[in-house]
Amino acid sequence: MIEVFFAALIGGGALILGLYSYFHDRRNLIFLLTLLPLALLSLTQWQYSAIFFIFFFASLWAKSYSRFISMSMFSAIMLSFFFLKLFIETEIFYLSWIAIIAVIGICALAIFGIFEDSLRKYFFLSNAAQLVFVVLDLSIAKMFGKLGALGTIQIFNYFFAGLLLFTAVGVLSLGKKRISELKGSYFANKWNDVAATVAALSLAGLPLFNMFVSEWALFTASFSVLPVVTVLGIFAALLLFVMYYKLVYVLLVGEGSKICIPRTITVLNLILAVICVLLGVLPQLQFAILGGLV
Repeated sequence: MIEVFFAALIGGGALILGLYSYFHDRRNLIFLLTLLPLALLSLTQWQYSAIFFIFFFASLWAKSYSRFISMSMFSAIMLSFFFLKLFIETEIFYLSWIAIIAVIGICALAIFGIFEDSLRKYFFLSNAAQLVFVVLDLSIAKMFGKLGALGTIQIFNYFFAGLLLFTAVGVLSLGKKRISELKGSYFANKWNDVAATVAALSLAGLPLFNMFVSEWALFTASFSVLPVVTVLGIFAALLLFVMYYKLVYVLLVGEGSKICIPRTITVLNLILAVICVLLGVLPQLQFAILGGLV
């Protein structure tokens, strides 16, 4: 079931990124067709998925934004699979220390993100923080002695919110390299700006958005086995809120000239935004989907 779940994430990610690339960078479609079989092949032998560490770090030097987000999302999915299988198949020692180091790492990444103006580096830090969250979730779940939904909930929610952030900000930032250049996005294209705002607020961990469910599940679980992680985690969540709210603020202020975005991409982003809200308002849907995976 785990392999089927991650295969669905890979296929869905390839479809969404493929649609984005079709309208904005068709050369990236060839690269996606290379990543797709490599990712699916890695599901058959989980150790092979470690190769996506290379794509994770190499994304910073990707030639185009489309290739950057493709490498980022595929590496996030496959490295989440790698960590999940690692925690299932092997004996992990010093779980409490891993959890504490992970939450401190999230704090550090969020602080760097707060002061980062480069879009690519900002998204890289965001992607890294979500991956460290996966490790933190798995550490706490392993301490329980049962992984359950907590082992997959972070990547499940990040799949929707992360993809939405990449694609919505991507269409608003064409020809731009810095966050500060996104001022006036609401007036440039209202609906995609709304979608990007939903993604950022979700990743910021606000209630009524899907990523809040992930954080709530983590912190309530950690409070019973390692309270210090809950305390540090709340601080990390506040830092992440500041990091992502900075993007929200920039998107909603200033004035910009109208930009034309393909209707297909706009509809796709709005669908992802609705999913982020729906999974936040109805968290039981998440647990019903994820409960039997591990």
